[in-house]
Amino acid sequence: MKRSILYVLVIFLVFAASGCGEPEREENVLKPSLACSGMKLKGETVVRYFNADGSEYITEQDHDFCVSNRSMLVTASEPTGDYIWKLKGGTFRTRPEGGQSEELLSRLEAEAINMSMLAGAGFVSLDGVHTGEPVRLSGRWYTPIEIKGLFAGQISKTVYVNRTSRKVDMVRVEDLKSGEVVSTLVFNYGYINKLDQPVPMKIEVYSTDVDSIDPKKVISFEYSKLEVL
Repeated sequence: MKRSILYVLVIFLVFAASGCGEPEREENVLKPSLACSGMKLKGETVVRYFNADGSEYITEQDHDFCVSNRSMLVTASEPTGDYIWKLKGGTFRTRPEGGQSEELLSRLEAEAINMSMLAGAGFVSLDGVHTGEPVRLSGRWYTPIEIKGLFAGQISKTVYVNRTSRKVDMVRVEDLKSGEVVSTLVFNYGYINKLDQPVPMKIEVYSTDVDSIDPKKVISFEYSKLEVL
């Protein structure tokens, strides 16, 4: 029953609204580190990729989240090599560039995961921001809250707060140019003593585009460890 309710919520979110040449200069090489002036969350996660043919690919990743500048670093070792994804200051970079890197994690997916963790853990202020009219989904009331930030004219971010639990249950990210939508379900909250508050331990990612009818579950992240640095 719980899974069916979550799927209904995702459907609502969808319809709401390197090659040859000179070597890279050392300062432009993407490194597996995340500069952060304040608190950082570091997580280890089991990742499941859901393929169109019904098969799954299971792997592991490390996620770093910087609270002060809302940036994120993802690193992974795959059979095809080591991968880095970094979302910071409105820019998204991968190593290797493009290709399979963005097949494993796209810009919109990174934006959605980052907002799911930071807003879910209470690190994105929801006071004084634009809120939509409460919506009722599967018997539960939610307050949609639009999050402003860098490149707000290109990417729309909305978090949905459960009016009973006060937790972030969902996040919706839309590319306003292409119409592509990525949404997440945020759940399995676990308490972290050092923060004195719960944080999400599981995030499911759903994707669609302008030609899609139903959202597709594409990735799930289940954190086996989250620590505060």
